[in-house]
Amino acid sequence: MENKSNQADTLLLMLKEKKSEDLLKESFDIFFDINKHNIISRITIILISIIFALSISIMDTVVIMRDISAMMLDIAIAVFGIVFTGYTLFQAVLNREIISIFIKDIRKNTKRKDNKNVLHETNWNFIQLMLQFAVMMFVNLLLRISLSIITDDFQIFRLQPLNITIAFVLLFLYFYQAFVILWRLIGFLHNIYEIFNAYAVSEYVEALKEDDSKQ
Repeated sequence: MENKSNQADTLLLMLKEKKSEDLLKESFDIFFDINKHNIISRITIILISIIFALSISIMDTVVIMRDISAMMLDIAIAVFGIVFTGYTLFQAVLNREIISIFIKDIRKNTKRKDNKNVLHETNWNFIQLMLQFAVMMFVNLLLRISLSIITDDFQIFRLQPLNITIAFVLLFLYFYQAFVILWRLIGFLHNIYEIFNAYAVSEYVEALKEDDSKQ
């Protein structure tokens, strides 16, 4: 009885209407979701972001970031297309058996204190990743435009240490955001792997049922 109640709650959660702004806001949880499973990768990303931010902030920041933002924009556009294709395939392979299995499998979220079925969670993971790649594209497009209209030696303040500090903080946030999103591609590949496994099993079971019915 409790499991059926949980299933009903998760279905209502799936049907709950949300504004696009709310979905975008929730997608930023990707940067604060640190747990025992990803602590090593997050520490590594933080350290790499610090090294990159520190190195570039004391060099020709504007010149270097012109090249980096252009490269990151190209990467974001290309990978967004890959993720969108993966999401399309995810929708294509969903059948009644897979939907039933995913809806019955309920995962508890201790932080938000709510339950989600695997179908909802998997769908959200795809959407969250695509939203953040869209943000990544917007940030890098804005950077490319901004950096193309300012001089190579542009400085906000006269004090060089203050400029370096501001540049370091902004660059750290930039690289942390980019590396976290790119790292989440591993989770995306894992989702694809699990989905196609479920699809293959469901098709095999369906084939067995057809063989039994013919006998």
